[in-house]
Amino acid sequence: MIYAEWAAYHQIPATSTKASDYDQDGRSNGAEWFFGGDPYQPDPAQLAFDMQTNPDGTYHFTFSRSHTAAAFGPLLETSHDLQLWNPLSTGPLSNISNALQTHGVSFTLPAIPGVDRAFYRLSPP
Repeated sequence: MIYAEWAAYHQIPATSTKASDYDQDGRSNGAEWFFGGDPYQPDPAQLAFDMQTNPDGTYHFTFSRSHTAAAFGPLLETSHDLQLWNPLSTGPLSNISNALQTHGVSFTLPAIPGVDRAFYRLSPP
């Protein structure tokens, strides 16, 4: 389901865009759609995102995504200074199904040679 279909299903007013925050919880309508939030209920704590460093130096990420956004990958960006952000490919995504309206998604990234620290952010497409 694309964002426009989700917005129509939830009867989001046409004046409220993907970048708007209809319920004023700090998460855009696009993020509510992608991560499985309720556009009428402030729920900023619902976003679940986990990152672990593996013994081989790779990074393993896990997050929840709405079933309605299952055909879309996230936008992953990295930065070394929190000022300049660069897109980064997630590579293959692994789905972890459950009976809820969201399911877990995980992916692993290699360590970046010569980089002491890196910051990551995940955004809806």
